[in-house]
Amino acid sequence: MSFVKPLLAGILLIIALVSCQKEESQTIEPSWPINDFFPIELGQQLIYKVTDITIDGPIDLNDTIEYELMEYVESKIDSNETYQTYRLERYTRSNTSMNWRIKNVWQIRQYKQSIHKIEDNIDYIRLLTPAQQYDQWNSNAFNDEGETEAELTNIETIGILNANRKVATVNYIDQFSLIDKHYSSEQYALGIGLISKTIINVDLYFDPETDWQTRIEKGHIYQQEIIELNE
Repeated sequence: MSFVKPLLAGILLIIALVSCQKEESQTIEPSWPINDFFPIELGQQLIYKVTDITIDGPIDLNDTIEYELMEYVESKIDSNETYQTYRLERYTRSNTSMNWRIKNVWQIRQYKQSIHKIEDNIDYIRLLTPAQQYDQWNSNAFNDEGETEAELTNIETIGILNANRKVATVNYIDQFSLIDKHYSSEQYALGIGLISKTIINVDLYFDPETDWQTRIEKGHIYQQEIIELNE
């Protein structure tokens, strides 16, 4: 009888070890919902045409700069149960005959219920997951820039890169008066991601009888439009 207890203990220990190994082999990685309006694929390259306008009427300045911008999902740099983070390299060139030059590095951070872009170390919520028309959220909830209400105002089908695709429009700022205009919006295409970005911050001459575009006193207008997708 003296050997029965050690033998039984050994059997129980083997069973416990086998059970632990089964539990470890059955560990499931967190499931990340797919946001079809902001797909994240390693190696994806989105190329945009950028028009950047600076106006200062009192000194007779009207400066327009045009260039190409490429956003490249280079690698996944962090992954845990809360979020996944990707390195987004951004390159520019003045035209197609020039080589790409690194501009800066941003990050894309994917949570289960939202997608963020960390732009120059500032975290912005860009879309909720799943993206639905009339979604509203504070795009600055993860930074200290003050509350900015974003709204997915519209989903429609339009022609993008020689194909008809559903496009979601997100408005961040839309303020207009007789003396200034502040507007910020982005568009995301199904299966592509960001396809356009518009930022307008201008002071206006007071003249309610004319369009705002013809009475800009000073300010800045930024327009970014997709021209190519490389997967």
